[in-house]
Amino acid sequence: MPTTATPIREAGLKATAQRQAILGTLMKARAPLDAETLHKTHRHIDIATIYRILDQFQSSGMVNLVMFKDGKKRYECVGTSHHHHLVCDDCGKVTDITIPDEEYIMAAVTKRHGFQTRSHAFELFGLCRACQ
Repeated sequence: MPTTATPIREAGLKATAQRQAILGTLMKARAPLDAETLHKTHRHIDIATIYRILDQFQSSGMVNLVMFKDGKKRYECVGTSHHHHLVCDDCGKVTDITIPDEEYIMAAVTKRHGFQTRSHAFELFGLCRACQ
């Protein structure tokens, strides 16, 4: 069974207990997490340290930064398949979605507009079934 230390070391970082704890929580999460949520789970880790760890994880390519319209920086592990999100405005539930033919759609749109894409984000905001 792989440990959290392996991807941390592969990213060129020292596998400290704090980094392993944060990565372990992100790996188990069902939705992207922000630093404050991680701090509630790991009170023994200073919030500034959590922000530093998340920045290091993002810089090393271990996690993706996800931003919703509330402006909070959230993070999720890169190891998951490429996806986007449905975000409920009432309860905050986040659902991962995939977009069929996404590469074809992006290629057609960027070609039409003569645009070179470096990255993209696609989130839909509204009401989940339970909140409707």
